[in-house]
Parts: sequence; structure tokens; C-alpha cells
Amino acid sequence: MRDQDAKSGLLVILDVVLVADDGDGSLVVFDPQADGEFALAVRDPDQVLSRGINVVSCGVRGDAVGCFLSR
Repeated sequence: MRDQDAKSGLLVILDVVLVADDGDGSLVVFDPQADGEFALAVRDPDQVLSRGINVVSCGVRGDAVGCFLSR
């Protein structure tokens, strides 16, 4: 998943696990490196611009239910 590092502001690529997909492009993913947080993400239709990473963070993090309901 593409995300922005909170400290440096730089683009980072995170290895996450897909937990839920609403079928309309919104995803809930689990980030094991962030103290077990979940994150809301979206599918980016243009994989060429995204360097082959087609999942982008929305900046919403927390528990799984809260992330899913915040869509």
C-alpha cells in the first residue's frame, strides 16, 4: 500500500494484509508494522502512475470496524 510517512512526509510502500473489500474500491487493511493498526485504503485504477502498487492509504487508521464505517 502506498502511504505517506507521518514523520518525514515521504512516500512509503507498506506490506499490508487485506481484511475487507466493499466491492466499490474501498478496502480495510491490516498493517502489522504499525502496532497492529488497521487502515482504510482505496484501489487506484492507474497502476502505471502508482508504480505497480494499486492500493493507496486514505489516512484513516484505527480499529477495523471504525475504518470500515468511515468510508
